[in-house]
Amino acid sequence: MTCNNRMPCMRQTDREVAEWLALELDNSRGSKSSTRTASLWQRRAQRAAVVAVLVIIVISITLAIALPIAVPRARRAAEAAAKAAAQSAGSCPTAPTITRLDTSSMSLVFEDTFNTLNTSTWRHDLGDGSIYGLPGFGNGEMQCYTNSADNVDLVPNPECPPATDSLLRIRSGKLQQPQPCSNPGLPASRREWTSGKIDTKGKLLLQWRAPQVSSSLQEALAGASAVQRGSQGQPAGPCGSVLVEARMKVPLSAGRWSAFWMMPEPQPGRSGCQPWTPGQGECGAFGGWPRSGEIDVMEHVNKDTEVLGTLHWGTADGKQASEGGSRGLSDEELQGWNVYQLQWSCDAIRWYVNGQEMHKVLRPWVQPQWPFDEPFFLILNTAVGGALTGYSDADAATAEMLVDYVRVYAF
Repeated sequence: MTCNNRMPCMRQTDREVAEWLALELDNSRGSKSSTRTASLWQRRAQRAAVVAVLVIIVISITLAIALPIAVPRARRAAEAAAKAAAQSAGSCPTAPTITRLDTSSMSLVFEDTFNTLNTSTWRHDLGDGSIYGLPGFGNGEMQCYTNSADNVDLVPNPECPPATDSLLRIRSGKLQQPQPCSNPGLPASRREWTSGKIDTKGKLLLQWRAPQVSSSLQEALAGASAVQRGSQGQPAGPCGSVLVEARMKVPLSAGRWSAFWMMPEPQPGRSGCQPWTPGQGECGAFGGWPRSGEIDVMEHVNKDTEVLGTLHWGTADGKQASEGGSRGLSDEELQGWNVYQLQWSCDAIRWYVNGQEMHKVLRPWVQPQWPFDEPFFLILNTAVGGALTGYSDADAATAEMLVDYVRVYAF
């Protein structure tokens, strides 16, 4: 037998043979053990990878199911908490917050949040304009203004907790056929459109000169008596200022003409006009329209993407003069709430939409026909048709204008 390192020569002792056999046996066992250990760790790694994938799948499914439920619940919970906090504080949240001209330095002298329709402040203006000698209000308007709840009412504010706040709603719509239209003091006419119009004539008067809000013409004129006039109509006394403000939504509907505006309190004795009777035009301090002025805080027509602010007055020869501006708004903005403000002082009138100045008119001192020193009253309405809309017909669907509040500040 040949001797080599795998088999010792027969001449080696038995002890050496035994040691060699033992070493070979240990090497064989170690090789098999290493193989088994590697295989075991490989299986464990594969099992761990499978478990990890399953865990990821389970988590993904859970989130996909839970998030659509949890997020609205969280949002509703937050809204409920905000409403509860506002209710306990005696106020109503208005979301989203609308930028407005800062009034912190002003005194709030009048506010109506329309939780009721206060008849000591507001009155219904009824009819189709015939009582002023102007059927269709001189503009070809088609509506009959009524005091029906179908046209003027109060509705809950959906932004507020139930029974905590309401909105003024003015609706315009088309009847199935023409119906009698009441013109107080005159025979009824017939109209197939109805709408709503409320104003503060004879109840709540505004002017910059005190500045004040008055419940009668006598109060208004007495409060302004200390202001003297200069040689060209310029006030020689202190210059006060009032800010008129309303938060509103207007309808986007063909043929609708929504407005927040002011007209002069009738003063027939001062202008030489006779006391008013049904069928006659009313006279302000300087005569009939436009001599005594008109202040349009906000007008919106049809589906236009802009709102208007305008002054109207009469020239020395009795012709109409107007000046104003406009502000473009997106459809989304117009469908939401907007704050309209007008600052009225001795030397200028300025319009604001959501806190941004829209236009201003400086007092023309050299023109004594400037009529905007006298008491004016507030008006809220929606007309149908008319010259400004350009429509002789309108969408038959009912359209509504909403008013959250009206405020007047003095400073």
